[in-house]
Amino acid sequence: MSRLFTRIKGCPRKLLCSVLAFLTLFSALAVPAQAKALFSYDGTGIWSRPSVRTAYVNNKTCKVNHTQKRKITGNNYQQMTVYIQRDAGFGNWTNVGSKTFKNDATGSFSTYCSTGTYRLYFYSGSGYNKFNIKGTFSSN
Repeated sequence: MSRLFTRIKGCPRKLLCSVLAFLTLFSALAVPAQAKALFSYDGTGIWSRPSVRTAYVNNKTCKVNHTQKRKITGNNYQQMTVYIQRDAGFGNWTNVGSKTFKNDATGSFSTYCSTGTYRLYFYSGSGYNKFNIKGTFSSN
């Protein structure tokens, strides 16, 4: 009787250890890939301008983290649209994603980027609506 009890008593320990080992291995494999920063940007007095840098992306999700502050705060309704653009060749760029940020703002947006070269384009619609901007362009 005591031998049977020992077997039953030992079984939960082994099962618990096996489950913990499996969960540890699974959680290590299930960690999502970290976003790769392609470039960062920082500018003052921007109202209509492409990013200085470009980046090559190969079929990944592209993400923009953006912060803006109005250069002239008298107008309470200013906005800037940030576009993710793909190089279409011969000096042409195609918009693949965008988001409009209003007044002083911080935010992000994502879109799928097929294989190609990408840049950002910042546009507020008027030279009277200038912004100080900074942020990052990344993929994962």
